[in-house]
Amino acid sequence: MATCRSCGRAIVWVRMANTGKLMPVDANPVSVVVPSGVALDPDHDGRETLYRVARGFVSHFATCPYASQHRKS
Repeated sequence: MATCRSCGRAIVWVRMANTGKLMPVDANPVSVVVPSGVALDPDHDGRETLYRVARGFVSHFATCPYASQHRKS
């Protein structure tokens, strides 16, 4: 675990699968509700979206008040 040199929050560095570059993410994971499929709803003759709770990390660029100082052009 590391800390952001600008805001002091705890961050974790993760390697992005598509580029191989490191990206800072907030150290605490978050829970989000995401669609996981569609099921038939026999009571209403329609479709109903199924959801699940997923845990993941938020890019620190999205939460750091000083993120613009660290972005590369």
